Amino acid sequence: MTQIHLLAFLWILIITQIGFVCSDIEFLERVEGESVVFRCAFDLKRPRPIGVSLWRTKPTRSQVLYKLSELHFTGEYKDRASVSGDPKDSSVNITISQLRSDDTNLYFCQFDIANQSSADETHPGNMEFLLVVGKNEPGPSEVEVVQTHVGGSAVLPCLTPNPEGITVEGVTLKRQKGGDPIEVVYQSKKSVATSEKVQLVSALGPDGVAFNVSLRQLQVEDSALYSCQLLLRDKPNSSHGLGRRAYFVSVQGRLSGKETFN
Repeated sequence: MTQIHLLAFLWILIITQIGFVCSDIEFLERVEGESVVFRCAFDLKRPRPIGVSLWRTKPTRSQVLYKLSELHFTGEYKDRASVSGDPKDSSVNITISQLRSDDTNLYFCQFDIANQSSADETHPGNMEFLLVVGKNEPGPSEVEVVQTHVGGSAVLPCLTPNPEGITVEGVTLKRQKGGDPIEVVYQSKKSVATSEKVQLVSALGPDGVAFNVSLRQLQVEDSALYSCQLLLRDKPNSSHGLGRRAYFVSVQGRLSGKETFN
């Protein structure tokens, strides 16, 4: 069985179309059948909340559960989720059990604040949670989150240990959506690409030529884990995994109107 570990808070560089923003994201790695606890907390300096909800962001923003005086779930989580603690204490633990590979997602908590003079306010918790649920197979040991908007782009470095300075013949870009199998979306050596969204970019740096792939005109459905690896001469790439380092590309849609829970 794969050794499962919980990485401490990651300081993530989030790339957007309008600049750079820093956000706290906790990376949680589990395998199917296990449980995960989201520790939702709220700034005590603000008015005490009256309710809490848990959301997942992909493929569209959707509510997992909501607790005010009673607890409400969406259908698929009814028998798998539970909440301990009181939102009024600004801290609750939300547990999801019997995890499945398609539970892989970026989650966040949202607290409701009563406002007697107008509509109630909502505020996000102090932390977001990147949950990756695998099938007893080793996953990346390092995950960096890259966030952009619909129509935006993301640049991913291609990293493979190459201390011998072996000639680089190309790159391979792999992708995994949720619990789906890992797929090759681009391989420059064979000039194979599933779309015209991928462009190979190389530049001369202090350590030699650096290779990156640019993902362009991204859509919400392009959100996934990506990994770019170098293809070295006389060293076939036999790995079917994402490698040691991966990038979670999160493409945000433009939300409009008021979201409600049914």
